[in-house]
Amino acid sequence: MISLALVERELRVALRKLDPRRKRLRTAGWAVGITAFLTLISGLTGDRHVGSTIHNVLLVFGLVALSSVPNRVAGAIAEERRNNTLGILFISGLSAMDIFIGKLFSAMLIAFNDLLVIFPLLALPFVMGGVSFELFVATVC
Repeated sequence: MISLALVERELRVALRKLDPRRKRLRTAGWAVGITAFLTLISGLTGDRHVGSTIHNVLLVFGLVALSSVPNRVAGAIAEERRNNTLGILFISGLSAMDIFIGKLFSAMLIAFNDLLVIFPLLALPFVMGGVSFELFVATVC
């Protein structure tokens, strides 16, 4: 069973250390800037396939956000070991699997928080006509 107290603690630490507002602003700025640049270039050149290009760029942003999950899990467990608090977690009745799943779940929530920034932009390629509705729904899911 996932220890919700462990997940809450990890999210509080991430909120304090990672400064998520600045990270979201930076990610959104890059995504909007690249999307605007590609839209401007396609308007000047008359390219009709800009929707699929924007879709691919946003997918890369999403994959970069998701690729940080294993690094976050390993870093969280290593930090517990460095601070000598890993033994305290075991004494509290949590198994190794509970600790790992709790750390994994909290890392996935942090990555999902990063993905929320680009979700509104994912509708743009669909509205532009470069991506089908099925691909749009599959990408959001």
